[in-house]
Amino acid sequence: MLNWLLRYQPAINILDEFNADGVLDVGAGWHGVTRWWPHPAVQTDIQFGGAPHKVQRRGVAELVRASADCLPFEDDAFDFAISLDMVEHLPSSIRSESIHELTRVARRGVVIGYPVGEEARRVDETLARIVRATRRPLPDWLDEHLAQDAYPDETTLLRALPTTWSISRTIAVGNTTLQKAVVLADMAPGLSTLAAAIEQRLATRGSTPARLNRGRTYRTVWLLEPNNGLQDHAPAPS
Repeated sequence: MLNWLLRYQPAINILDEFNADGVLDVGAGWHGVTRWWPHPAVQTDIQFGGAPHKVQRRGVAELVRASADCLPFEDDAFDFAISLDMVEHLPSSIRSESIHELTRVARRGVVIGYPVGEEARRVDETLARIVRATRRPLPDWLDEHLAQDAYPDETTLLRALPTTWSISRTIAVGNTTLQKAVVLADMAPGLSTLAAAIEQRLATRGSTPARLNRGRTYRTVWLLEPNNGLQDHAPAPS
């Protein structure tokens, strides 16, 4: 799915940059980072719906059922933890605990991203109007987005971070016009084949064109690190 690749590509770039060895992907479902990243990773979700054989992977996934606010792993169990487009699905009451859990289980860094604030809500409301005009039900993920009292933003992240962690990089992802087009292409039978071909080409290339992330954007991806720095930590032994 092209929409999934666009959200994961910045995280994959960071994992490669820092030679990540031991990765946890929280809220990943069947897809997750191993769809495009050719390395093993543990992927969690509260449930895994759908058929696993439909997911083509470049890496090896270990699937673990778990809630984001109570991860069943020891402190510093992973080199990196990532979580993309999950926080906006969580009730406000457990967002801080879930972000804190990511920092608890990650030794070197956390990559977290989600649709941000009112800009993202406006994109989703436009998508909802288009889908309803076709007399189709809203996708579950879109329904869950719009049911939230408020979309998360950078303040959500800052309030949840332990004092020993900080934001070291901020990456704007997904021009709002592009986001609407990509989601509709993934959903439309007549365009899904084209979207899949573009996904394959971008995945092979290993990067997405910078122009796709210019202007007003739908989501933000942040790199978080302990205050003693990513570079001070060697990758965990294999």
